[in-house]
Amino acid sequence: MPRSRSEDSSASVRTSSPRPLLKSWPAISRRVQAAEGVALFLDFDGTLVDFQPRPDQVKLAVRTSAALRKLTAIPNVRVTIVSGRRRSSLLRFIKVRKLRVSGLYGWEHQEGIILAGPAMRQVSRIRKLLATLERELPGIYVEDKGISFAVHFRDASQEVVGKAQRMLSKFLPRFRAYMRIIRAGNVWELTPRHVRGKGPAIRTLLRELPAKFLSFYVGDDLTDEPAFRALGKGISVVVGSRRPTNAYFSLPNPIAVCKFLELLSRELA
Repeated sequence: MPRSRSEDSSASVRTSSPRPLLKSWPAISRRVQAAEGVALFLDFDGTLVDFQPRPDQVKLAVRTSAALRKLTAIPNVRVTIVSGRRRSSLLRFIKVRKLRVSGLYGWEHQEGIILAGPAMRQVSRIRKLLATLERELPGIYVEDKGISFAVHFRDASQEVVGKAQRMLSKFLPRFRAYMRIIRAGNVWELTPRHVRGKGPAIRTLLRELPAKFLSFYVGDDLTDEPAFRALGKGISVVVGSRRPTNAYFSLPNPIAVCKFLELLSRELA
């Protein structure tokens, strides 16, 4: 499966195991207290909510929503959701004022993304081809995001995944001028060419921060690895994964992420 070099999440990962974040809190607490503000970047699926068979079946826990609300009310704290979902999809599940929401891997903000006519025509052609893929291969689910497509294969057998790869590899090269593939854990995401993944998006967002802000990035997926690298001296946290990672700290699941959010809000209050 072709993949953008800038978003090759398998490249340059650390091989040492990340440290449990909650057990490392005293050292992190000192960094929080020394900072003039905190920027918190959070993935959504697998980080704030558990995965479900279909993307529209997730639910943000009341406790997690309350923790986000408390954090956004604290001066000099910026909380941003950075997800592969479209921004409109995220806003259906997250009802927190002052929360910043960036869809399409950090490239879709309040103004949205508009594609030119030629690109939209290519999107329509891809839509027809992917409909065939979904009909012919059991366990493959194509999520149509309007200007991008997520080909989910979490429920497909290895044989079906192999067939899907071969089919995609045959027709995708002709759309390379308009679309790129971002590889997630159990998803191939076909996005507009200028959507370059979370690493470049996070670097742009970091440049907007005051110099003495402490940055956190929390995510669970391969698409979060470039963001971990982009964070530099910030605090990177991988959720639930035992694979090699660029993150320096870990949390086991979304429940633990909620506990971390509550702990951080108490630290900053």
